[in-house]
Amino acid sequence: MPVYNDGLACVTVSAETLMQETLRNGTANAGKWYATAPAAAQKKLCEAYDRNDYPTDAELSRIAKEVSAPSPACVKTFFDSIHWVLQSR
Repeated sequence: MPVYNDGLACVTVSAETLMQETLRNGTANAGKWYATAPAAAQKKLCEAYDRNDYPTDAELSRIAKEVSAPSPACVKTFFDSIHWVLQSR
């Protein structure tokens, strides 16, 4: 589970919460596969992020197959977007 640290306190934040933050910005998520993926695929992506937020290329490939993503790069974009929103809090 991701941890947000504002310098005063550490707070755990779910990947689902972070994903919802990315989805609020239409410009930022335009053209990103995960933004229009089925809810079940989004849930699996969030679960995968909560398990390991820096997956290997092999893990990205496995996740892409599990969620029927067009490519592992689409899954990597999801992980990168979640990292970005967590760091920009």
